[in-house]
Amino acid sequence: MLTVVHEMHNTSTGELSATAIDGYEPSSVSAKILRSRFKNVLSPMPDEASPRGISTSPTGSRAALDGLLAAGAEICFRGTVLPRHVCSDGRADDGFALSVFTDAVPHVWQKTPMTHAYMSERNLGRVAVEMKLTWVSPLKSGDMFVIVSAPTSVNSKTMNIRHHLYESQTKRLSAICDVVALVMDLETRKSVALPEEAAKRIPRLILD
Repeated sequence: MLTVVHEMHNTSTGELSATAIDGYEPSSVSAKILRSRFKNVLSPMPDEASPRGISTSPTGSRAALDGLLAAGAEICFRGTVLPRHVCSDGRADDGFALSVFTDAVPHVWQKTPMTHAYMSERNLGRVAVEMKLTWVSPLKSGDMFVIVSAPTSVNSKTMNIRHHLYESQTKRLSAICDVVALVMDLETRKSVALPEEAAKRIPRLILD
């Protein structure tokens, strides 16, 4: 595995704002070449970039669309891959996947006690603090897709959500995105505890 770490810094203060990790699986020959080429810049994973709420192991890719719906997940978004969503290789890019998962997530929250009305009344916001995108098969321009989503776990302050992206016609799994989300007080900019009823209601949607 070749891992590339990206860091986003506030140029005014120098403060680290966000990190991202790209993981690649080169062939054994390519890996040897890469280790030699980059030996002068290799370094341990920074603690700030280390995953915390999401496992680093590969996400399982055998989930069937109908099986997820039967387990309690719901269709949260539909769309079509447009020419602006693809790279020079003709495949939909990471930005496309993350944007459509972001469009899907409000529908997941609406199935929990933290509805739009609940959040608005208390001046609260929803924040994704960690995400892991796993591509399973490519999508190209013109492909129609559907997103099926559900929470996978919940604790006092965070909720984990898993999105599955399928090509609509064949129901082929294309990508999976795991998200760690929390509720933030928009005035203090600090996380707040989830309501007590969340622990009782959200587990009904938890997937195996």
